[in-house]
Amino acid sequence: MAKFVAVAVWCLVTASSVALFGVLIGFALFPTGPIILLSGTQTTLLDGLARLGLVVGYATLMMLAVAALGLFISTLTEVPIAAMAATLATAIIMQVLVAVPQLHAVHPWLISSHLLDFGEVLRDPLSVSGMRDGTLLAVAYVAVFWSLAWARFTTKDVSS
Repeated sequence: MAKFVAVAVWCLVTASSVALFGVLIGFALFPTGPIILLSGTQTTLLDGLARLGLVVGYATLMMLAVAALGLFISTLTEVPIAAMAATLATAIIMQVLVAVPQLHAVHPWLISSHLLDFGEVLRDPLSVSGMRDGTLLAVAYVAVFWSLAWARFTTKDVSS
């Protein structure tokens, strides 16, 4: 549980840091005022920051899904670098599978096919429906792989 909480905090801090520094650099380089969305329409600064908050939450959840997979893999090995390498390899393989159109049947089940679903939040009108499938899949990944990690960890001898 401690590992999972630590990785969840790391995911949130990472996504928030990118957003915060992006906003601060944007404020330093450009005048503040209405924000132009991807659809070309303008919105208020407060609305733009709220939309950015939705993107940060979604990005955090997507990273947490991959991290839950990594947490499970870490219970299968005694070598930490092997767990990191296997998690990275799995993430890369999922990304490659998404790039192969002939495998479209498995795309909805791969977390990497939903990574950029937050795009509709940055258009007018605001729509979160594009993130629905990705959010449900990420929650499923977290639930399944966290449960598998918990089950695996409870059967390990941690006294040695």
